[in-house]
Order: sequence, then structure tokens, then C-alpha cells
Amino acid sequence: QQTISAPSSSTNMKFGTSIDINHSGTRAVIGAENFATSREMKFDSGETTFDLQDTNIVELNTGSGGAFTATMYNTKFVIDDKLMSDSVSPNDDFGRGVCMIDNTVLVGAPKDDAKGVNNVGTLVCFDLTTNGEYAWNNIVTETALIDIEKLGKVFEFSNTTKQIRDHYELYDPIKGRILGIADREINIKTTWDPATYNTGTNINLNTPWAENHVGEIWWDLSAVKWLWYEQDTQEYKHNHWGQRFPGSSIDIYEWTESRLLPSEWNNRVRGTGRVISGTALYGDDSQYTVTQKYDSRLDRFVNFYYYWVKGSTTMPANSVVIRKNTAAFVANLIQNPGAFDYKYYSVTDNNKLLINNVENLVNGEIVLNVDIRTNTFEGDSHSVWKLSREGDADYRPGQQIETRWWDSLIGKNSAGDLVPDIDLPPNERYGNNIRPRQSWYVDRYNALQEIVD
Repeated sequence: QQTISAPSSSTNMKFGTSIDINHSGTRAVIGAENFATSREMKFDSGETTFDLQDTNIVELNTGSGGAFTATMYNTKFVIDDKLMSDSVSPNDDFGRGVCMIDNTVLVGAPKDDAKGVNNVGTLVCFDLTTNGEYAWNNIVTETALIDIEKLGKVFEFSNTTKQIRDHYELYDPIKGRILGIADREINIKTTWDPATYNTGTNINLNTPWAENHVGEIWWDLSAVKWLWYEQDTQEYKHNHWGQRFPGSSIDIYEWTESRLLPSEWNNRVRGTGRVISGTALYGDDSQYTVTQKYDSRLDRFVNFYYYWVKGSTTMPANSVVIRKNTAAFVANLIQNPGAFDYKYYSVTDNNKLLINNVENLVNGEIVLNVDIRTNTFEGDSHSVWKLSREGDADYRPGQQIETRWWDSLIGKNSAGDLVPDIDLPPNERYGNNIRPRQSWYVDRYNALQEIVD
């Protein structure tokens, strides 16, 4: 069941007098028998014009009637065309009867005059021509988003040294993927304040946050809105990937312990022995936690306050979590990762990548490795295969392969254990496993003879 709204160009048009839908259920024609059609009034057969033809005189055919077509776009019917006939005149009730067959629409006007006979009625046939082509043309369609869950490790490999040179991190902030050096510092990501307070509005005296959360990092996701960068051309994606909407911000807060109220913190009151940086979230002292601790120097209990501080450039001395970077560093890294010396990549299409903070990658010595899985779940552990270069006198297999080979030829390992393990069933004695002990050869004597020969 769907509702198709009438056009707002006329009142009392009796929209919905009649309706018909094509066989596939994708297009509908709706009659409006009291719709007032308009036609241009011409003077002197069009010879007389007004304001260089900028002004037209229009006459309304009251009650002449009309018909509208609606097409299914995605899941909704949308009015996309108005069917008119030059032969109708006032009170003809054009659109009282409608019929749609494939691309053909029939609209009846039962009170139309024809061949000198009043109200004899007429039937108008409209050919909507090409199947699948409608009045509303599709400008752009959102493509399916890249499934980042199927991406594995990405690294660059040296063909010369046969070593991994560097790893790349995935950057796709709309899907929650930021650089790991920033992500590991963040303990909480929410659109609301996760802390509870014992002072101010919405207090919680049972479990207020205090020293047990000092140093934790909260990313306030309500403050950031990303551009929809995964659309349009590759050039658009390159220029806008990871950009934020104007006015949004990366708000990274640190749970802070201080002898200053939030308002005093924001006013930069000195004398606490600590460098003050950042801005308290509730600078009006509307919410905070306060506890009392004994100060041996003053020989009395003093107030300690706990609240969120944004943009701190110092590290907390008594953090309950392991921290390596300041809150300000984390915010800057999320906001502009290209300004730092970390290599990262973004997948923009089925066969396109953006690679950042990289120089001289494309050459014969470096290989970029991109692991892609066909599913999102971890299957059974797979076997690792080593390639041997046939006929190359300088090639020597790795030590692990060589050890397995000699154990299989000798029939024992370095500890004196039999290879294969004779307690294994015959169908499990042969293979490349160390535990259980397996052999490469069913008959090691024939293998030894082959090597000696």
C-alpha cells in the first residue's frame, strides 16, 4: 500500500478519480477529472506578443480534466509526467477513465464534444515510447560501499632483501577505520557523555567517575560529520576522502583530575604545579565529580575534581590506562593524517587504491602486497607453500624446509624421536607436520637411493 500525493498546481482537481497500473507494477496512471488545464492565448494568430515574448496570457480550462503518470523509483511512486490533450475544453472530465498497457496509456473524456455532438466523449491514446525511459532520468546512483571487512594486511616488500619494508594502515573514517596509533589511545567512542557525576545535573551518587578513570580518552562522535566521500569519480574521492563537513570537529576528551573547578581550568588559574592545557567540557561547572583527599602538606582534606578536558597537550601522570600520545595529538592525527609520517591507504573501488605518505613506491625493487579475502570469517589455518627454483645451482631452501627434509630421510629428528611416529595411523604418518611427527616419504630408503644417485 502506497500513497501518491497530488500535484499542488490546482485545487479540487479530484486527483485519483481513476487509476490503473501496468502489469509489472512499476508505472501508474492517475486521472483527475476536475483538473484545470491551461493553454496559451494568442492574439492575431500569434503576431502580437508582449515584453519580447517574456509575458504569456494563459487561459484555464476549468474542469477540463487531466491525467498524471507515476513511476516506481526505488520503493516509492513519484509523479513524473502530466498527460494533456489539445482537444479538451472546460468540463470535459478528461481523466475520468484511464488504462495503462505496457507503454501505452488510454485516457477517456466522457463529456468531450466530437463531430458536432455534445458530450459524446472521446478517448486519447498516449504512447510512452521507449520501455524503461521515463520523464525522470537517473543522474547518479549510489554504488555499493566497499566491504573493508574482506581486506587483510597491506605492506610493501623488497625484492632485493626479501624483507617487508613497511606496513600500511586502512583509513576509512566513515566506517570507523582511523590510523591505529590514534585508535589505540581511544577508550570510548559514543555520541553521548559516558561519564557519571556526583555534582550538577543528572547526578549519580552510586557510581560517579573519579580517579578510577583518569587518563581515559573519549571521542565525542556527535561533533563530527563526514563528507560522503565514497561517491562520484576517482578524482572526487581523491580530493575529498576523509574530509569533514564545515562546522564539525574532532573532539577528543581526556578524563582529568585537578584541584581546579572546570570554570577555573578554563580561566587558566595557575599555581597548581601542573601545566594546564585544553578546555573543560562543562566550563560552567554544570557537571563534575568531586572527592576529598588528605593533603599532608596542608594537614587537611582538599577537594579533587574530575571532568572531561578537550585538546590536552600534556600526558596525565596518574593514568589508569597505558598512554603514549596526548589527546591533542590523537585529534590532530584523526583530523589530518596526511600531515604525519604514517603510511596509509584507502580503497575507493573494486580495483582502485589511494596510497598516502609514500614516495618512490613504483619501481622494480618494491612490491606492494594487498591481501583480500573472499569472506569475512576466519577459516581453518591454511598451509604455507614455498617455491623452489628448478635448475638454479645458487638456490638453497630455507632451514625449516631443510630440517624437515633431513628428518624424513634419516627417520629421526634431532631429539632422537622416530619420524614418522609409528603410533600414528598409516593415513596420518605422512605430511609436513612436526606435531604429530610426519615424514615426507613412505619409503625413505628409496628416497635416500635417489639422492645418492
